[in-house]
Amino acid sequence: MSEVFNGCILGDSTICAGYGCFGVDYYVLSAKDIAAGYTTTNLAQGSHTILNQKAAWLADPNKSTYDWVVVEIGLNDLNPAEAASVALVRYQDLVDTILSGIKWSARVVTATMTPCKADLINIYGAGPGAVAYTKWLDMNEAISGAGALAIVGMMASVSEHTDALNDGAGNLDPLYDLGDGIHENDAAREIIATKWRIALFNIGCFPDERPYPWKGSFQ
Repeated sequence: MSEVFNGCILGDSTICAGYGCFGVDYYVLSAKDIAAGYTTTNLAQGSHTILNQKAAWLADPNKSTYDWVVVEIGLNDLNPAEAASVALVRYQDLVDTILSGIKWSARVVTATMTPCKADLINIYGAGPGAVAYTKWLDMNEAISGAGALAIVGMMASVSEHTDALNDGAGNLDPLYDLGDGIHENDAAREIIATKWRIALFNIGCFPDERPYPWKGSFQ
């Protein structure tokens, strides 16, 4: 494939640079990709909700130029007092808004949220935290395009990174945890980027599924 694709990422503090870590965008492109002219714009910001990222998207003057968009958002929309169905209306609106503002051939990919059960219980307490975790499960199912509340319109969805970072009980694996139960380290961000990259490769956005040479620890 000779065509060069330029992409955009939407998300929150688990996706943008911060806490001494690179943004996930750093790991999406290889040195070879960058030399060939590929670019990735990361609109993710800490504490951002679905509505915040919709505003960031609408304010981006370059939105009509992107060939692909990855959306990984929702961790700041897990208040247990609100039903998952309500938050997912906002999520679908975000996807629809993106689709209405990009070039006709652009690929939109939705990505499930990273594990955070322990953090939800820490924030909301045992009972409400368990409700928030159920909301996390329901939203992730919908984001992956499954279930009665399924998000629609995207070309692909990614959930493998969520499984890879899960300790088996819904928590962020200590191997990848910066210490607060929700923010992941650079090793985890490489995993997220790798799974995104595979999905983007599968819909024709990259010439290979794994960038080489890899800029991080995977060679």
